Amino acid sequence: MLQGSHEVSMFHCGEDVKHKYGQILSQYEKMDVKSAGLKALGELDILLVRTDKAD
Repeated sequence: MLQGSHEVSMFHCGEDVKHKYGQILSQYEKMDVKSAGLKALGELDILLVRTDKAD
């Protein structure tokens, strides 16, 4: 199961962020483990590319 930082009190999230996180989590929970893992890796790759371009 995915664990968000707001669940371990790392920082405060607004209600809109919590709502969006809940929507994303709900979609991942509907997927089988392999598909969810591949999707998560793809999303991470996108994030890393965007972060790299921002530097």
